[in-house]
Amino acid sequence: MSISVVSGSGNGAIATVDSTSKAARVTLYDSTGAERGTQTSPLVATTTQSYLLPGSFGAYSVASFRTLGLTTGTTPWPAPLCTIRNNGGSKDIALRRVAVEIGYSAAVIDLALGNFRLFLNTGVTPSGGAAPTKHRLDSRYPASQAATEILFSSSADGVAAALTHALPATTAAREQMRTAILTAAGVVPQIDFELLMFAQSPIFVRANETAALILVSNAVDVATRHYQTKIVFEEVAQ
Repeated sequence: MSISVVSGSGNGAIATVDSTSKAARVTLYDSTGAERGTQTSPLVATTTQSYLLPGSFGAYSVASFRTLGLTTGTTPWPAPLCTIRNNGGSKDIALRRVAVEIGYSAAVIDLALGNFRLFLNTGVTPSGGAAPTKHRLDSRYPASQAATEILFSSSADGVAAALTHALPATTAAREQMRTAILTAAGVVPQIDFELLMFAQSPIFVRANETAALILVSNAVDVATRHYQTKIVFEEVAQ
């Protein structure tokens, strides 16, 4: 049933909260007493709140296997960790979170500075790598479009899958430095590098565009460094 708010001066009901819409309605009058129409209160009760972008079909998440650093002489740097390609899809890819977690499995003096760089719109088609399972963050979302092609540089835990993507000539859209670090046996830090956070504006990968996450270093890496890449994205109508 609806609820009425009654004036204490005896003028009758002046506001009604509807039992179905849960919205308060009032009748407005001007200074002469003429009715100016009915208006709905903006304070409308809601039961859910969505953080999806307008036109979004859903949100999805992928994560790489544990990727080992490369032993000296194996592969020169730079080394692509991940690529996100929109292979002519009918939906745009909106990147909401891109993060790299790094850990160490042995004592090390890490003097080789490195930069995690996220490049956009490269126009380069990556090759190799391993495709992960694209997980829906809500079972009501449709499956991710096949044109959203994500590749990682590991195919299983600690197993490399050579991912090829040339270092773009342009500057990166996002960059985070892997600083020099000293560790000891039994004291092994684990650090999360957030290149793109959910609260920031998304980065769009539109049809036939590619985003590439590349670790650029002045030396080859070592196998006692471990990386995991994590991505949250939406697919949005163009």
